[in-house]
Amino acid sequence: PLAAATELLAAPRVTPVPGAPAAICGVVNVRGTIVDVVRLSTLLSLTPGRSRPSERRVVLCEVAGEVFGLEVETVRGIEPILPDQISEPSEAAPAGVRDFLAGMARCGKERRESVPVLDVTKIPDARQFSSVRGARPAAP
Repeated sequence: PLAAATELLAAPRVTPVPGAPAAICGVVNVRGTIVDVVRLSTLLSLTPGRSRPSERRVVLCEVAGEVFGLEVETVRGIEPILPDQISEPSEAAPAGVRDFLAGMARCGKERRESVPVLDVTKIPDARQFSSVRGARPAAP
């Protein structure tokens, strides 16, 4: 849900952490708080795009009091999507992606573009994602 997204960081400096899980690309300092950053393409087993680091963004999210960042390659816009505008996830989506989807929604000026809607509440429970600071054990 968009309500879980709290802030958009433009090309922050992500500090790698040796030995971190593969989906954790590092940490960022957000006003004195160290926040894990999840590389969304790795978590979803997608081939990374070709964006330059200066084009990448980190979407800060808060789920059940846990703050984490999602590194995304681009942000094309932010649109309000009501729950009744979300349809079932596409069967065409790979299983690893489908596990993290709330569904699909129509976006754009005339609502012609079908886009996946990520359910960020599922991310802290992902097996590939455990805090690099050791605050949360990996899911069984």
